[in-house]
Amino acid sequence: MKIQSVLFCCLLAIFFISCAEDKKPQPVVITGKVSVNWSNNVNLRHGTISLAESWSGQTDARDSILSLEKDGSFKVDLQLQEPKLYSFSHENQQVEFIAFPGDSIYIDLNAEPIFSGSNSDQNNHLNVMNGEIEKIQNFVVNDEKGFFSAELSRYNTIVDSLQSSYLKTNDTFKEKNELNALYNEKITNEIKFRTKFHKIVYPAIHEMYTGDTIKINQEFYDKITEGSFDDPELLTQSNFVLFLDRYTDIMSAGDLRFRNYYDAGIQKIEPKYNAIKELNAHQEIKDYLMNEHLKKSISNYGIAYLGDIIPDYKLNSSNPELKQQVLDMYVDSKSRRTEADTIVMYKKVGNIELEAHIFKPEGHKKTNKAPVYAFFHGGGWAQGTPEWGYTNCKRYQEKGMFAVSFEYRLIDIHGSNIINCIEDAKSAIAWLRNEANSLGIDPDKIVAAGFSAGGHLAASTAILDGFETSNSSGVNGIPNAFITHSATYNTTKSNFFKRQSNGNAASISTFHNIKKDLPPSISFHGTRDHLARISEFTEYRDQMEKLGNDFEYKIFEGVGHFFGDSKARDEVHELTDSFLQKMDYIEK
Repeated sequence: MKIQSVLFCCLLAIFFISCAEDKKPQPVVITGKVSVNWSNNVNLRHGTISLAESWSGQTDARDSILSLEKDGSFKVDLQLQEPKLYSFSHENQQVEFIAFPGDSIYIDLNAEPIFSGSNSDQNNHLNVMNGEIEKIQNFVVNDEKGFFSAELSRYNTIVDSLQSSYLKTNDTFKEKNELNALYNEKITNEIKFRTKFHKIVYPAIHEMYTGDTIKINQEFYDKITEGSFDDPELLTQSNFVLFLDRYTDIMSAGDLRFRNYYDAGIQKIEPKYNAIKELNAHQEIKDYLMNEHLKKSISNYGIAYLGDIIPDYKLNSSNPELKQQVLDMYVDSKSRRTEADTIVMYKKVGNIELEAHIFKPEGHKKTNKAPVYAFFHGGGWAQGTPEWGYTNCKRYQEKGMFAVSFEYRLIDIHGSNIINCIEDAKSAIAWLRNEANSLGIDPDKIVAAGFSAGGHLAASTAILDGFETSNSSGVNGIPNAFITHSATYNTTKSNFFKRQSNGNAASISTFHNIKKDLPPSISFHGTRDHLARISEFTEYRDQMEKLGNDFEYKIFEGVGHFFGDSKARDEVHELTDSFLQKMDYIEK
């Protein structure tokens, strides 16, 4: 009997040892090659999808940044115990793949198919299906008004047919090829939650285009979302996260969630935080949402509008690691504000106090007559902070200018519109002139500069008539020069601008209001700008030149909206310096 017991124990030990060996990490080798236009790095990412979009291209711990060899090749060695979903991106290209322990995978973004090596057929199919999702999105975007104007039952039929067509493509592949369950689950979940996304956004967008309010109640959303918030593993899948984020946006609209809440001017920080807290979801999903929302809020709106959320978050987040990320980001953001020499209020609208973040040149005195660099941040007129302008302001502070990064009212925070943004920009220039003696600046040497939406505002201060407010004290709000970078010029090409201008998009369009004898200016634009198309800039350029304005510009071939190309950024600095030197604002 003893012998049998010993034998049993030995067999049991062998079993557990073999199981442990099976769970040992195994090597995974990922190699490949890309064509380099402007970035010498590739990004390999695993984990939850980030909602904390960064306009500056920031990454986090979920990203692995890999340097490329001179020929564009790369290699990375991983150790995996279990299969993992990865995204791989370079410049404007991105693919996804699943890596299993022991795999050897080769990626060539310029080849067809993209993947070779282990599970290449399945990884290629995964990206084909991602392409099918993109086709669905393009179908919607190409006739968005017609798509969302359909009555509810017809709309649901269309959305369901798009889902069926997608699933049929997947089934056709499975008839002739093996498809691991992990791939199939990922593929079917993406369309499942893209479909749910289309259904929950319908009431608001339908009313936006038709003016008709759909008679629904909370049950409408509950039926669509039933059982959707129980599995935190879905947080690695982009269409689930898109659906989840939009649902909490809708719930944050309160009673307006049944209507077109897009134009309601709802403050985006506290209402959404409360909607996440009240969400009937797995705690890991709520922790993720709170973490992403607060990181996004701090990054895109700053800390001034967080109110009492941080103490409440400390109590309601159950994930120590995610909690610490937010708290560290809060402290860093608070500390960064101290980089400005001083922060003062330049305008008050009701209970809203707008800030001017000031950078004084070395040895500056009130008796000086320093030229001024007035910067307006980007962010689609909806988000952004004066801190986004600190790098630019420091650059021209060091060159002897009195630099100021201005806050202005934001759509997401103040329930404002673009008219209000322009009013604030005009007030900022007028404030500088009004306070010239106390600030120690030359009121006749003010250059307005801005990036993206801020570029539009900088141009607006020079080009658009009117928009002065009582706070301007009648002082001229037109700068002596202006600089635009990746700006919007023609605001008549989108319903968004019509909604943000009280129905008169041409009134906020710099292109439609160009006139003779404008202040000297310089503009920069990339041919691959996906937010402000190059055609928008060239028609603005042609009109500026036709009317004989003192106008310089540079078009950068192959460069996108955010100027990720370091060489292009350096040239922007050089050309801007030359422009300011000619104006006698900085020394040569």
